[in-house]
Amino acid sequence: MSARAMSDVDPSTLHPEHGGRVLLELATKDAEGARYRVTLFTPEARFEGEARVEAASGAAEVPPLEGAPSWLVGYVQPLLRQLWVGQKKAPGRWPRRVMRWRAPK
Repeated sequence: MSARAMSDVDPSTLHPEHGGRVLLELATKDAEGARYRVTLFTPEARFEGEARVEAASGAAEVPPLEGAPSWLVGYVQPLLRQLWVGQKKAPGRWPRRVMRWRAPK
């Protein structure tokens, strides 16, 4: 994905033909951790929420996203944990945007 803002992208192009897509966009960051806007895309729908990662422990709070497939929601927490591990190498440097695709389970 290029560095352009997601608002410049037609959201309909983010829906996969199969499986699911996870988009995390950094909303805020501070000494306590980071808050990400979470958008999950399936072929039929889009689900949105906000998640938080604690800087000290890597604990991630992922909101229940009503109607979203559990296998896709379940992928968000490990993905946030990976971001935490990465920022430990460069403290305070949280990725601005992360997008991943997952096969259905």
